[in-house]
Amino acid sequence: MDDKYVQLSDKGNSLYNATYQTMLDRLYQNGYAQTSLTGAYNGMFVRDASIQVMAHIAQGDMDAAMSILKYMAAYHKAIGAEHAIHIMDALPNNIQYDFATGQRV
Repeated sequence: MDDKYVQLSDKGNSLYNATYQTMLDRLYQNGYAQTSLTGAYNGMFVRDASIQVMAHIAQGDMDAAMSILKYMAAYHKAIGAEHAIHIMDALPNNIQYDFATGQRV
């Protein structure tokens, strides 16, 4: 964690780093980011994914942030949504989109 914003104790840093690692562990290669830590409920909640994107940006991990944003865009395109929905399911890994054109490849 970049300590220019907040000074944390060793325990606080450990908790922060462990929490950040759980976000990375739940991030699939296609950008899907399961919200539940335990799998008790399925889905990627838009509000949680948005906050996760901000956390990745704060850590300087733009690849992780962009993968989530691209997944969110692809998901909404795939289902023909006209607005952001509350909970997104996992799309199959074989669904790919060209984000420049917005077309499925």
